[in-house]
Amino acid sequence: MKTISDINAIRDAKKHEIVLRGEPTPDDVRVTIGMGDAGLACGAQEVFCRLVDLVCEGAIEHVKVMREALDAGENAPVVVVACPGKDPVRYGKVDAVLIERILKEHIMGGNVLADHVID
Repeated sequence: MKTISDINAIRDAKKHEIVLRGEPTPDDVRVTIGMGDAGLACGAQEVFCRLVDLVCEGAIEHVKVMREALDAGENAPVVVVACPGKDPVRYGKVDAVLIERILKEHIMGGNVLADHVID
């Protein structure tokens, strides 16, 4: 049986993940993972979990990860990165490796990965 201390430790360990998925503020980068049927069939859940893990492990602030049933078609899974003051960027056929590049190069580095952008 878990004690109150055990439960509080679990809550504290998950606090960043809970904040990560909360309502975005105007200063937050919003990353939306397309979790419709096509996205889920093509690995969107793995992409979502990998991004959450990376953001939590790095204690990266001002990034909100959200799920939405995005129209993806043949580009599934789709990820939309919306940085404050900039137009959203849609990436297609995102996998766990590409989401790591998107986080490091686009979200943290400010460089859009043009070779993976879709309209």
